[in-house]
Amino acid sequence: MDPTKRTSERAPTQPLPPVQVREMTEADIDAVSAVRVHGWQAAYRGLMPQAYLDTMSVAADAEQRRSWFGRRAPEVSDLVAEREGEVVGWVCVGPSRDPDIAPGAGELAAPRPSAGELLALYVTPALIGTGIGRALLSAGTARARAHGFHTLYLWVIQGNTRAQRFYERAGFVPDGAEEASDVGGTEVPELRYRRALAPKPRGADDLAVGDLVTERLVLHRLSVSEAAGLVAGIPEGSASWAPGYPMEEDRSAAKRFLRTCAEPTGARHPGAYEIRRRHDGCAIGGMDFHGPVDEDGSVTVGCGLVPSARGQGYASEALRALLAHAREIGITRVKGDADHDNVASQRVMTVAGMRPVAEDDRVRYYEAVWSDAAAN
Repeated sequence: MDPTKRTSERAPTQPLPPVQVREMTEADIDAVSAVRVHGWQAAYRGLMPQAYLDTMSVAADAEQRRSWFGRRAPEVSDLVAEREGEVVGWVCVGPSRDPDIAPGAGELAAPRPSAGELLALYVTPALIGTGIGRALLSAGTARARAHGFHTLYLWVIQGNTRAQRFYERAGFVPDGAEEASDVGGTEVPELRYRRALAPKPRGADDLAVGDLVTERLVLHRLSVSEAAGLVAGIPEGSASWAPGYPMEEDRSAAKRFLRTCAEPTGARHPGAYEIRRRHDGCAIGGMDFHGPVDEDGSVTVGCGLVPSARGQGYASEALRALLAHAREIGITRVKGDADHDNVASQRVMTVAGMRPVAEDDRVRYYEAVWSDAAAN
């Protein structure tokens, strides 16, 4: 898995920074409350009393959220979307609260576990339509499956056509149930949607926590078992591989990752990733850090794509995402190299933001260096 293995690449035009979906922590409460309150104020204008929306307070929402965050039922999951170190979205899934679905379930702490509910999904209003909502919905759906829910329900404010279209495109359908909630003294009607969660191949619609999402790609962080499958040439579960994947350099990178994980410093390894197309979930290559981060905060990166995926700008798009992630987690220097005659790989690193720093009679060396990384 080496930049020298790639052919020519065409750089994407001003791609959006990558999004990482991860577990919410208590430190995220203020940011999540801001996303929720501003999301309500933007989405429900004209659907709820404006006086109620105007009086919503981020501070009050955060105070209430802190009171119950640590007491959530184990089947309730809160995930956040982070872009360039900023929380830009939030999704919450848990057991269904509706008595007709989970009879006797008066509280989240004691539900029947067969049916789940998408309890909340909000994105920073200015970033709606940039893929963040889809990434959150994908991760939330995957988490619902992991909890063992066979069906996922949600409630949508009647008249919120944008949200209805979003969920319908994701496979949700109205199930005929309706109810009205009192909001600021006004009855606000809601419609219930459902989607079956039968097991299906993991791919574009099932993001794992820790995956990086770009405009066209998902950089899926490999588990130890998935890396072992790469070495053996056996996909885990129903994973989809493009013809020619894994290549020999992918197997070598997986072996290197497994060796590092088995060492005492394995916990410091920033990860190995499988590059998947978003539209079909198919793995088309890999990208990895060559071992744990050095004491000075530096690490070497390499990547490769199957021949059919080359020449479309995927490598530079993936590398740009990985560099942004490296900076966010405190890495101060990322290194790479390419043979002198491998102009394509040199172009990929340049487009992604790396610069040439040295060369010898065979190789040109590149680096991306940050003085403001979190490790400093």
